[in-house]
Parts: sequence; structure tokens; C-alpha cells
Amino acid sequence: MESKIGSQAIVVYACPAFYQLKELWEASEHGNLIKKTNFAQPSKLAGHGRYTYLKAGNAGRAYSDPEDILSFDFSERIDNLIEARSEVGSNRTFITQIGNGINTVILEVTGFRTLYQDIVTYLAPGAEGNELALALVRIDAFCFLTKSVWRIGV
Repeated sequence: MESKIGSQAIVVYACPAFYQLKELWEASEHGNLIKKTNFAQPSKLAGHGRYTYLKAGNAGRAYSDPEDILSFDFSERIDNLIEARSEVGSNRTFITQIGNGINTVILEVTGFRTLYQDIVTYLAPGAEGNELALALVRIDAFCFLTKSVWRIGV
């Protein structure tokens, strides 16, 4: 998925660099969650069953065969996406592009293809012709299948 999405989105494995729920809340409350999380590119984790942070940022270790993993700077990648986002135009266009991109990628992942199509068909009866509704359904189906969360913030 990471290679198919390219520079249109960020696909990472996020590993919080703390383990107490209180620390999670404090990082969120003070706007430090990204600084206190480790991000690894999935392509660098291929062949490993586990991953843990060494420190917040982009340095971690993959296991079973221990290997230090250095990933990209997440904040810098976010800044690049924000710049690219300004060229997209409206939020409607942006969300529609995300939904279309997810659809293209997920249909190539054989393990998810059929279930994804079933979920989209079930959730979007009559969404044909409504690009925004269909995009949101595609995003929901993707989040369900990947056990991920999608949030919109300001």
C-alpha cells in the first residue's frame, strides 16, 4: 500500500514512545503526540513480525531478526502533504481523491478485495452519482479492514 499511495498520503506504522495511558493523554493535551511517537515505513518492516521504538521520532528496532530501522521525518512529510494539499482545492475534492485512491489500492490487495467490495456495496446502496458519499464509504470500509482510524481536524 505504501508504494501504491506514493506521495499522496502517508502510510506508516505508528508506535507511541510511552506506555502509560496518562502519558498518551498528556501528549495529546499538550500537542506533543507526534513528537512522542515513533513512525516506521511498512516497507522497512517487511520480513519482521514485531517492531518497537528506540526513541520518539523515526528510530526503532524490528524483530525477529533484530534490525535497526530508520524511517523518514513524519513532521516533515506532513508539511509536504499540507503544501501539496493547497493545490487540490476544496475539501470535497480532497476527500473524493482519498476515497478514489483507497479504492484503487485496496482492489489490488487480494486478501481484502472481495470483503472490501461487499462492505462498500452494503454501506452505499444508492451512492452512485454522489462522489463524496461514495468516497466516505470507501474510507470507512478501508478503516474497518485495516483497523485504522480516520479523523478530520482543523
